[in-house]
Amino acid sequence: MNFSDYLKNANKTLREAAAETGISYELLRKYKNKQRRPRIENMLILRNWTNGAVTADDWYMPANDNKPQDQNRNEALK
Repeated sequence: MNFSDYLKNANKTLREAAAETGISYELLRKYKNKQRRPRIENMLILRNWTNGAVTADDWYMPANDNKPQDQNRNEALK
């Protein structure tokens, strides 16, 4: 689950997250908007804060939007 989805599902605001994690509001806003990826220390804090709902993989793995892959790219890889 990504950080933005977690906040929505948990009915938490960025201000609450900042107060509870000790991570600045501004950094959390950038993480939420995918403008920045957290350092490992903050990934661990957020994993613990979300009880494991948001993991390090969630910051790196692209969303599976079930769209077909580009056929030209697939052909070039063969």
